Amino acid sequence: MSGVACDASSNHLQSTSSSADTMNNNLKLLNLSNNLFNDSFHANFSRLKKLEVLDIYNNTLTSPLPLEVTEMEERRSLHSRGNFFLGTIPPGYRKWVSRIFSLET
Repeated sequence: MSGVACDASSNHLQSTSSSADTMNNNLKLLNLSNNLFNDSFHANFSRLKKLEVLDIYNNTLTSPLPLEVTEMEERRSLHSRGNFFLGTIPPGYRKWVSRIFSLET
């Protein structure tokens, strides 16, 4: 994988909304693991259409991932273990999950 990568892990970040608003649209890898997120996963991340790897493990995210995440067509890997997502998995995720190579929840 070549392209822009951002490793913002272990930086005590607290809000996914402020993180999503400042991200480069050409990102291929985004590591937000081991931070202090305790809100919902912000839907603005869906604008990162070229993102292939998303690491959000070991935070305390509580609401379901927004359905907009499934619009990230290049996504190949999602690591979300160590969170507290709530609710049922929306039907739109089934099609998306079949296209990715790595899913850790």
